[in-house]
Amino acid sequence: MLLIHTSDTHLHASLSASHLSPEKASERRRELLSTFQRLVDAAVARGVFGILIAGDLFDTETVPKSVMKNVANLMASHPEIAFYYLPGNHEKETFLPLCKGLQNFYSFGETFKTYTLEEGVTVSGRSVISPEAWGELSLSPNTYSIVMLHGDVANKTAEHTVGLDDAAAVGVSYLALGHYHFFRDMPLSNGGVAVYAGTPEGRGYDESGEKGYVLIDTDKRSYQFVPFAKRRIFDMELDVSSAESDTDILALTEAALKDKRREDLIRIRLSGTHPLGFSPDALLVKAHFERGFYAFEVKDETHLKINPEDFRYDRSLKGEFIRSVLADDTLDAQTKEAVLAKGLSALTGGIV
Repeated sequence: MLLIHTSDTHLHASLSASHLSPEKASERRRELLSTFQRLVDAAVARGVFGILIAGDLFDTETVPKSVMKNVANLMASHPEIAFYYLPGNHEKETFLPLCKGLQNFYSFGETFKTYTLEEGVTVSGRSVISPEAWGELSLSPNTYSIVMLHGDVANKTAEHTVGLDDAAAVGVSYLALGHYHFFRDMPLSNGGVAVYAGTPEGRGYDESGEKGYVLIDTDKRSYQFVPFAKRRIFDMELDVSSAESDTDILALTEAALKDKRREDLIRIRLSGTHPLGFSPDALLVKAHFERGFYAFEVKDETHLKINPEDFRYDRSLKGEFIRSVLADDTLDAQTKEAVLAKGLSALTGGIV
C-alpha cells in the first residue's frame, strides 16, 4: 500500500514575508491551492491509497469559506483516495463541518483515534499533544502503526512537543509529523522513524530548499522524499570579497545563478568585504538579473575593509580620521565600521 504524507500547505497565506508584489502574492496563493490539486493528481497517478495531512492545510482559522469549500470539493471528487486530516495549530477545526458526509474523509480530534487501512496497517492521530496522551494508544507489534501529530519534537513529550522516546515506547512504526516546513527524518529507538514532510511549496525566503512530500510504502516499510514544488526558493550567500568593481560582482552573481530556473524565487546576500573607494551596488545587481526570475532580491551585507598600515603615514584629514577611529578602544568593530563609513562618505563626497 502507498500513502502520501504531507503537511503545512498553509492555503490562503498572506505571504507577507515573501516580499512579492500584491499581484504576485495573489498569484502565489492560487498556486498553493494548485499545489494541493497537483498532490491529489500525483496520488491518483501513483495509485496511492490515502493522503495523510499532518496539520496546517490552511493558514488560519479565518480562511475564506470558498477556499475551504474548494478543497472539500476536490476531496469529494476523488472517492478513490482516502484523506486523513489532522488540524494544525493555525487552522483549528473550522474545515471539518464542510467535510461532513464525505465517505473518504477521516479526521482526528483532541483524543487519539485510530483507523485501520488494511490488515496490519493503522493510522492514529491526535490534535492536542500531552504526556498522558500516549496511554490512549494500544498498538500491536505486528502492525505497521502510523501516528500523526503536529508540533515540535524532543526526547520526552510536553505540551505542544512530541516525545520521540515516548513514541518508540508505544511501538510507533512511522511518526507522521507536521509543523516544521522542511523535510527531516529521525530514527526511533524501536526501529521506527519520525518524519517531518515539510511544506510542499515554500512561501518566503525563510523556506528555501527542496520542498515536496513523503511517499510511504507500507508493504516494504519504507519511505522516500519526493521533490514537488512548482517554484524553488533560494536564499544564497555570495562572497564578493574578490570584487573590485560592479562588473566583477555581476560576473560572480551570474556564475552563482547558472543552474537556477526562470520560475525560481531568489535572494542574493552579498557578503564579505569591499575596499575603500568601492561599495557594491545592490540595486544594479537586482536590475541586471530580476527579469530572469519569478522574484529576485539582493541584500548588501558586505563590510568595509581598511588596512591600518595603508594609512600609517597618511597625513591627510582622511588618514587622521581613520587612525583615530581604529585606535578608539571604546568602540566595538561594528560601531567602528559604521563611524568610518559615515565619516569617509562625508570626506569623499559619498564614495566609500
